[in-house]
Amino acid sequence: MNNGSMKRERTIWEKTVQVPSHNSAGRSTIKRFILLGCEDHAPYGPTDKTACLFLDLLCRGLTQSRSSITPIGELIEYVTFRICVWRVKEEEYPTEEEWEESDGVLIPGSFSAAYDEEPWIIRLKQVIRTHIMLPRRKTLGVCFGHQIMAHAVEGGLAVKCPAGHQAGPHTLHLTPTGQRLLRQKNTVDLLYTHGDMIESLPPMAISLGGNKAVPIQAAAYFATPTEAHAYYQEAAPTAGVDNTTIIQPHAITFQAHPEYTANQSLGIDQTFCSILTALGDRGVVPDSVLEKARQDANDNFLSLERTSLDMIVAVGQAFGWY
Repeated sequence: MNNGSMKRERTIWEKTVQVPSHNSAGRSTIKRFILLGCEDHAPYGPTDKTACLFLDLLCRGLTQSRSSITPIGELIEYVTFRICVWRVKEEEYPTEEEWEESDGVLIPGSFSAAYDEEPWIIRLKQVIRTHIMLPRRKTLGVCFGHQIMAHAVEGGLAVKCPAGHQAGPHTLHLTPTGQRLLRQKNTVDLLYTHGDMIESLPPMAISLGGNKAVPIQAAAYFATPTEAHAYYQEAAPTAGVDNTTIIQPHAITFQAHPEYTANQSLGIDQTFCSILTALGDRGVVPDSVLEKARQDANDNFLSLERTSLDMIVAVGQAFGWY
């Protein structure tokens, strides 16, 4: 891993993964990602730590996605994931050329709220509309990223969670659309730490599932409301009908934090558990709930790790990252 090589004062993190080649020619490729860092402070930040978690998540997802592939002879592929960090609280954004060169965008969590009227949040919502939604740029949003993607577009709304702060493993009940896109059956358990949620989605987005406390825990974004409706209609299988479509979302967002399980020390011990401590210090979550969240996360780490990787594999394959 590159310990922070600099490009015009932007931190770049990268890692190369060796995997079986899935075609007849072994090769080396670079996948370039823009990370719009939205939190500079611990325990979720700083942004470099966040970038490392997403880098591990992307690399491990690729390895898992190729684990069932039978190598063609001795051919292998070297894939380098490169994440360039942009600190949007400081109004840092890529140039037009850097946007065009990227393979994907990552919008992670933040202690801020998508409905706040701070200048950097207003600017970020504008950038989402002009540089993600309009060009249909492939984007993964997590927690705050999930919320602000919806709140940036007319018809979407992020609000405080009426059920209060959510912390620990929770169950995502998938819609038929969610089951199809994420390649899972019925329910998925993931890790959560959040106090806000999406109340409504813009018309070009579809809910992938939720639960009673948080009805929209995951979403997919399409080019138009018509495309979103077509994908939704095709998600319910019809006997004798091939529902395969070339329509694919350009953005997928999760209220959960799949990156927490990408690295147990950095993601669980130094981030998730530290956030739980901060929530306890602020008095927004009872100590008994926080202790149960810690215990459940540790006791069920392997299954949470597996489902988190399943999520990123589904996203990576839908976006052509894997």
